[in-house]
Amino acid sequence: MKKYKAISSLILVLFIGVTPLYGQQTAVDSLTGLLSSSLSEPQKAELLVQLTRANRYVDINAAVKTGYEAHEIARALGDEDLEVQATRELSTSLIGKGEWDDALSLLDRGLALARKNENQQATADLLAIAAYIQRRKSNNEQSLTYYTEALSISEANDYPGGIAAAEKGLGDLSERKGAYEDALEHYGKALRLAEAAADRELMANTLNAIAIIYDYQGNFDQALANYLRAYSVAELDGNLVKAGGIAGNVGSVHFYLENDEKALEYGLKSVELAKTTRDKDGLANAYQGVVTVYRHLGDLEAALKYTLLDLDIKKEIGDVRGLSYAYKNLGSIHQANDDFDKAEENYLLGLSYAESSGQQIKIAVLNLQLGRLFNDWEKHRQAIPYLERTVEITKEIEVDRELSLAYEDLATTHSGLNQMGKAYDYLKKFADIKERLLSQEINEQTVKMQTVYETKARDEKISSLENESILREEVITQAGRVRNLLLLGTVLLLLLAGLMYRRNREKQRYNALLVDMNTEIEGQKKAIQESLEEKETLLREIHHRVKNNLQIISSLLDIQSANIDDERLLSSMREGQSRVQAMSLIHQNLYQSDQISNIDIEKYLEELVAYLAIMFTGADQLVKVQIDAENITFDIDTAIPLGLIVNELVSNAYKHAFAAQKSGSISIDIKKKNDTDYELTVKDDGKGLPEGFEQQKHKSLGLKLVKILSRQLRGSLSMKSEPGAAFTVKFKDLRAL
Repeated sequence: MKKYKAISSLILVLFIGVTPLYGQQTAVDSLTGLLSSSLSEPQKAELLVQLTRANRYVDINAAVKTGYEAHEIARALGDEDLEVQATRELSTSLIGKGEWDDALSLLDRGLALARKNENQQATADLLAIAAYIQRRKSNNEQSLTYYTEALSISEANDYPGGIAAAEKGLGDLSERKGAYEDALEHYGKALRLAEAAADRELMANTLNAIAIIYDYQGNFDQALANYLRAYSVAELDGNLVKAGGIAGNVGSVHFYLENDEKALEYGLKSVELAKTTRDKDGLANAYQGVVTVYRHLGDLEAALKYTLLDLDIKKEIGDVRGLSYAYKNLGSIHQANDDFDKAEENYLLGLSYAESSGQQIKIAVLNLQLGRLFNDWEKHRQAIPYLERTVEITKEIEVDRELSLAYEDLATTHSGLNQMGKAYDYLKKFADIKERLLSQEINEQTVKMQTVYETKARDEKISSLENESILREEVITQAGRVRNLLLLGTVLLLLLAGLMYRRNREKQRYNALLVDMNTEIEGQKKAIQESLEEKETLLREIHHRVKNNLQIISSLLDIQSANIDDERLLSSMREGQSRVQAMSLIHQNLYQSDQISNIDIEKYLEELVAYLAIMFTGADQLVKVQIDAENITFDIDTAIPLGLIVNELVSNAYKHAFAAQKSGSISIDIKKKNDTDYELTVKDDGKGLPEGFEQQKHKSLGLKLVKILSRQLRGSLSMKSEPGAAFTVKFKDLRAL
């Protein structure tokens, strides 16, 4: 349950609408500027929590600093709800810095507080963060336990954001096992919920995860489409940290399409963004990406430099999953330098980390690397079990890219062992898959090696023959074999030449189509964006002008009130002024929001309550207001009558419930019952309704207005004392009718 004090909304009002309009850095600057103003400790802590979230997208170190400040103030104040909010933002920031154990320590205390206060949404959020860290530490069972509990809590409390985060996490665990269909199903659920809630951070993370699976499967057009969409969402959200990671993934697609220049460009862009945002975890991943490109370009010095940088960070943060590929890259550099012993040592170390993390694709890749090493080392028999293990895993998880490479190397292996029949079979399997993938050149050397190895075997056998007649017979036999082999080799060469020609033509067509498609999409996107921006600008201007006109009316009422001595008339003027303000805030939220047609009802109510607190609370009164309407949005047709209803009920509470009290509390709760039905409850702990109070006979203009507005929302009003007054309005979202 989110708690909110009326006075603290003064900070929030100043921040509304900044992020979508001017980006995260502007938000950081605005919030930092507010810190210099005179604020109470609770206000400062709340502001620091918001600043931590904004910093998390542009500067991880700054996010950690402000997160610790917010957390320390919250603990000193004994405000457990605020401490939980600070824990959520700080622990997420510590992940980017690689300080996972510190984050888990904070999460343990935060979870204990959230459970104690029965804050179910916060409990689900913190469980999902802890589950992510445990997965990165390769504690898969603990991660699954946390994600499952987070999903159960979120579903029981109808919390879409929590359900989405848990589904994304369960998808990540399925992806690690190679269960890609299950992973995509989880990701699809997460994406739909994230889109409905306009949670751009989760949208970008989920789209990136979907793209990674398509990347593994060699479906590069789908991979690139989802990577670019994820990048667009992250960019729109001002999330430079996530944009940097996605840029590296786009580079990997270009690498497999043999666009080394583009691959390196995106890889170095990923490094640059990670350094700018001081995202240590992202920087290690970026280093890992460019190593592969430099190795392919033959720049072993640069490859080694980035490998060692990656390895240092992975060791520092204890990233077991990442260490598997870091040692793979180090082994590949030693192999390129013909230092086979060190290459084997590093590949085996990488394989042990891959197996301990249960990442099936990484296990397959490390086995493939070991098989290739032993082929290069001419220890062909030792290569076979590793390559066959690669085939077994990649078939099971349906990753054709690595499967084709394993077949290619098994062909090389059996050629080296003079087992030409098996070599041909594996080469045929390799060619069939490569024709589909169109991602790498077909290796012609396997065909040529058949003749070389057969000729070598013939020479060795001739030298061992002592009998001339046997030699003659053997020469004739070998000549026939060579003739047959050359004929077979010629046929196979023609087959492979045809495949290569077709592959090159398809690849050229594919790349040209991709360029044309991207150009067309960018043009359409620009035209649509310009049209939307123009329409949004006009709508915002309309809402702005309506808001200004209502503010003028409010000011006129305020001026008129200064000349009124009659308390009853003055009270009526104030009521009218509050109604005008309720409508004015609706239009203000619309022109400041990034969603021009929807209003975040919780933020709106926070601003409205802050205004009413100033209007009606006495100088010596302390009335706390608690609002629970998270993740609920309405359009203007529903929001205006709903805002006026809340205005009347809260104003009545301020005026009547606490007349003889110095303190009290008001709660405002909006719950979604189904797709169309909602329930608003406004209650206080004041003196309650008068004895014998009857709704139908009461002549209060405010209550009459509430009943009229309730009917306008296709709903009804009920009330009771329990003690204090409680008003319940059941209504419908007019958009859904």
